[in-house]
Order: sequence, then structure tokens, then C-alpha cells
Amino acid sequence: MFGGKIVGSLFGALFALLLVPGGVVLLFWNEGRAVKTAQSLKEGQAAVVAASADTVDAGNDHKLVHVTGAALTGEELGDPMFKVSAKALRLKREVSMYQWKESKHKDGQNDTTYTYDKTWDTSLIDSSSFQQPNGHTNPSRMLADSFTTTAQNATFGVFKLPVQVIAKMPGDVALPLDGAMPAPVVQPGRKAQLYNDAFYFGANPGSPEVGDHMVRFTVLNTGTFSIVAMQTGDTFAPYPTHAGRDLLLVEQGDVDAAAMFQHAETNNKILTWVLRAAGLLLLNFGFMMFTLPARALVDFIPILGGIVDFGFAVASFLLSLIITAVTVAIAWLTYRPLIGGALLAVAAICVILLVMHLRGRKAVARTA
Repeated sequence: MFGGKIVGSLFGALFALLLVPGGVVLLFWNEGRAVKTAQSLKEGQAAVVAASADTVDAGNDHKLVHVTGAALTGEELGDPMFKVSAKALRLKREVSMYQWKESKHKDGQNDTTYTYDKTWDTSLIDSSSFQQPNGHTNPSRMLADSFTTTAQNATFGVFKLPVQVIAKMPGDVALPLDGAMPAPVVQPGRKAQLYNDAFYFGANPGSPEVGDHMVRFTVLNTGTFSIVAMQTGDTFAPYPTHAGRDLLLVEQGDVDAAAMFQHAETNNKILTWVLRAAGLLLLNFGFMMFTLPARALVDFIPILGGIVDFGFAVASFLLSLIITAVTVAIAWLTYRPLIGGALLAVAAICVILLVMHLRGRKAVARTA
């Protein structure tokens, strides 16, 4: 058992060689993306002009325009596998399966336990990698894949509505299924029943079993939308900016240009902080895995193991903060020198705290 734990910890430490560089790359890429997006939005906000969906103004050709109008289509979209159809801008099929899911838990004595629960999931959960696969086996494949089809002949006033614009349109709603329609058979012996506007493949929807499937559908109906895009003849396309990001903004309803740009700026800030947090967590996880061999050596001494784990956790988090701050600062120095300098100062403070923490641990070790 001890030897197996040591070997496992060494593999974990090797895996960390991928996690740490991956976290740095993610952080650096994210800052470049955030700056370019912010600059592109600022550029677009200064360039956008108002246009009407009722006429094609040749003077707006290849300009960034803001248009509000009705997105319409008479096209019947269909799912060839399940024989479901609707007049809509977009039709989506979502397939979920009832499966086993493994959860990992660690107690105060550093003992790891695994629990298994059944859940609906739209992705296949590979049970062959479970710690305890016996009695927790999932099917090897889904009944069907997810599916999306989009109207090829849609209009926006007098403009043609391209697929790439429809792809960004929000507002999908559940498609009610007609109880009179024939239940599909997509595999021999597996006939569906209608349940809560979904096709249910299984014996009893009230008591699902592993391997049961539910297939739901959503549609994007016609209606009023607001678009910020480049006008190209009688259609729209993404607008290339000097900052390097193409602009294509779409919102449901009558939304003015200023509000659309403000919403895009807010979304950019949220995504930036989410990816920063993801990069920090990736680094922290990687550094914790680097310490697995050392922690494995002392885990069999309960009190000492807990102290060592806590010390490594603090050091890993501080080191992750330092690298995150330095990476973000380096990425921003080119674009925002003042912010980049401030971040470097934060990194320096973290370095000082880490050194003080390590010196404190050495002092405790000497007096012990």
C-alpha cells in the first residue's frame, strides 16, 4: 500500500509538469484576449452607425451598423433521426443519459473514499476509469448525439440573415412535443414514450435506471433582434477591427447600440476574471501535485502529515498567486504599463510573504 501510494504520487508530480505550464499559457492568452476585446469594443463603439432594416443603404456597405428588426423564416427545420420539425430559426436536440457518477472525498486522516451516485448527464461518463467500477458500469455509448440545424433562408427586414448571425442569437425555448406524433425507434427494441415534452427511452420515467435516455428539443423562434455587424451588400458579417478582434453582437429585443456595447464590455470583464481564477486554480493544483511525493512519505504519521499538508497548501497557493500576478503583469505591461507595474508590486509582496512563511517554518523546525 505504501509503495503504491509513492508510485501514484510520482505519476501525479509528472502530470503537474503539464498543469503548471498550461496555467501560465491560459493566463497569458486570457490577458491578450481581454485587452484586444476591450480595444475592439472601444473602436467599434466609435465607428458604429445606425441603419434601418427596411432599406439597404449602399452608403453603409462595409461599415459597422446597428440594426433592429424582425428575424423571420418560413423554413421548416427537421431532426431526421427523431422526425421532429418546426418552423424556426434554429432547432436543437439535447440527449441526456442516466449514469453513474464518481465523487472523491478525503477525510482528516488523509484517507480517500469514493461515493457513487446516479445522475442525468448530456456527456458520456466513462465508468472504466472509476476506482470501483464493479456495480457502477455505464453504457459505452449514448443513444444519439446532440444535434443542431439552422435556417438557411432567413430574413431580417430586407436583409438576408446569415447562419453565423443566427448562431449568436439568444432566446431558445423548449419545443412542445405533440402527443399524437409516432414515438421514434432509433435502436431495435428501444421505443420511446412521451414524458414532460421529451422522448423517454426506458421502462419507467418515475424510476429511471442506468442507461435510460431523455431527448429534448429547443427552438429559436422568429422575433425582434438587435444586431451590430458589418453590412456587406444585403447581408451581415463580422466587422474586423484594427485591434484584432471581429465584432458581431446580437441581442434579443430592441436594444440600442450603447447598451449592446456596454453588455459586451461587462461580459468581457466577467470572462476575464473567470479565466484568471481558472488559471490560478490550475497552477495551485499543479503545485499541490508536485508535492505529492513528499506528502506521501509523511501521510502515515497523522499529526505530522496534517502539518506538512497545511504547509504545502499555503506555499502552493502563495506561489500560484505570485506566478499569476507576474504572468498577468507581463501580459499587460505592453498595453497598460501602470496596471502592469501595480501587479508586479503585488507579486513582490506575495514573494515576501512566501519567504517569511518558509523562514517561519524553518524556525519552528529548529525549535522542535
